[in-house]
Amino acid sequence: MGTRIEPIAKLTVHTYDDDCDTVCNICAAVRTVNHFYGDGWSKDETGHWVECSECGHKKDEGKHIPGDPATETTPQICTDCGYIINPVKDHVHNFSSEWKTDKNGHWHVCSGCEEKDSYKTHEFENACDTDCAICGYVRKSSHDFTLEYKCDQTSHWVECSVCAEKKDINPHEPGAEATETTGQSCTVCGYEIAPALGAPEETEPGTDGTDGTEVTIPTEDGGDGNQNQNEFPWWVLILVGFAAVGVVILLAVRKKKKQ
Repeated sequence: MGTRIEPIAKLTVHTYDDDCDTVCNICAAVRTVNHFYGDGWSKDETGHWVECSECGHKKDEGKHIPGDPATETTPQICTDCGYIINPVKDHVHNFSSEWKTDKNGHWHVCSGCEEKDSYKTHEFENACDTDCAICGYVRKSSHDFTLEYKCDQTSHWVECSVCAEKKDINPHEPGAEATETTGQSCTVCGYEIAPALGAPEETEPGTDGTDGTEVTIPTEDGGDGNQNQNEFPWWVLILVGFAAVGVVILLAVRKKKKQ
């Protein structure tokens, strides 16, 4: 039996955009969260900060603190985060073959300065895809789970409307036994586990003719397999016709010779 969708009331489970979102998208309930800060700095040409890997929230933001001026052999760097403020004198770019990434895109960076080359935004198959197809950057998935159950004969679940990812897969919970007028349904999703006892029996559609439809099964010689075995062979009639015509012609020839 194929999958079918059963409409239900809104789920009671809170839903949020990510693990750092504080407000439920359905009922606006507020929760307390903890951000996921790493140990390293995030930085650009203007400053540095520590960023939550889940939602991008920033803390400890500050401007770069220049170290000693650049020389022919030593670049000038920020004393806090190590950002190269000025490269060595007469610097020539040497871009790495490896990708450098952030949550928005990827690029190749010069080993002697912070110059970017071949910057591109990440490429994902859909809103739920987690891996960039170009650089392999991994982001958090953002599934869009519907407020309807999908179910089959044994279980029910909630499915993402974008990528069909499933969650909350559980077996049906049978309700009251079926009666003459009322079927037995799952108390969670409403799926009919057993029809009412007085309901007409349904035949599962198939390909063997048990559902009452006529089925044509090819035979070895290409026929449709439905020929009536008692039907008089048509080729016998043709042979009899030719024989009759031959007899008439023969009699006509003999009569002409006698004349």
